[in-house]
Amino acid sequence: MKQTIIFLLWLSSVNLFGQDIQWSEWQTIYKDTTEIKLILDRFKTADSLNAISELTNQELVTFNEENPAEVNGLKDLEPFEYLTSKEEDGVYVYCLIDIKTNTEYRASYIYLDGTKLKKTEIDSLRPIIIQKFENGISFEDLNEEYNMDPNTNNGDLGWFKEGAMMLEFEKAVREHKLDEIFTVDIPERNWYYVALKTFDNRQNKERTYLKIKSSN
Repeated sequence: MKQTIIFLLWLSSVNLFGQDIQWSEWQTIYKDTTEIKLILDRFKTADSLNAISELTNQELVTFNEENPAEVNGLKDLEPFEYLTSKEEDGVYVYCLIDIKTNTEYRASYIYLDGTKLKKTEIDSLRPIIIQKFENGISFEDLNEEYNMDPNTNNGDLGWFKEGAMMLEFEKAVREHKLDEIFTVDIPERNWYYVALKTFDNRQNKERTYLKIKSSN
């Protein structure tokens, strides 16, 4: 099934991405990989390609070390280089539009619900949990016994990027060392935690691609 990419501009002449573009140049239907590559070659800035994505309703896909690209060769691209990939549902052109390095953290937690327990109960319970851990009971077993939310990974959050968690929780994870157990309070939400830092902080490269389906 052919997919067309139609650029619609309201004015007969506009300044797009700092370039004077005539309506006649944009009143075009891009169908195949050759035409797609021509447009990618013309606008080699991340802002431009993000705008193309918005105008054409194309897909932006992101891969990192934890979620590696399945398409061979994607990780070898330099910014604004592209490759063609034949996939089960058609032919796609991928163009690398952004590379950034994220700081990531990982920890496990036991959540204590401040709407169901009094703060005095929480303050009495957390030292017991910590002492049991220090006496050799696994954090997974303690999570199963005490955790008050329905997580399915024994409290393991997996890797999370800077800014993905509540500031108080992220700050505590960032500042503690590997295998340290600690508490976190977010009283305005009645959230209280015992947390265990399970990995050192890491730097993870994240690559974002513009993914365009071609007709050939």
